Amino acid sequence: SRCHTSFPSCCLELSPYLTNGHISPVEVVQRVRKANICEAVKNAFLNRVFILRELSINVIWFNKNYDSLFGCNLPKWALDSIK
Repeated sequence: SRCHTSFPSCCLELSPYLTNGHISPVEVVQRVRKANICEAVKNAFLNRVFILRELSINVIWFNKNYDSLFGCNLPKWALDSIK
């Protein structure tokens, strides 16, 4: 079926190329929009790739301690188990 909205493998395969700047997010959007697949698949793919990307950027931008265990808002029990 060409209208299956579960696309974990495609997102994972693109991830390193998007992360390292080898492919532009704009190019991905343009190609997905032109693809001969149903709208549900297009929307599911774009939501997964770009909403997660934007959420990640926001976490880093607004959280000064994003790169430490104490900046990631883990519950106390989780932090205690790491110590």
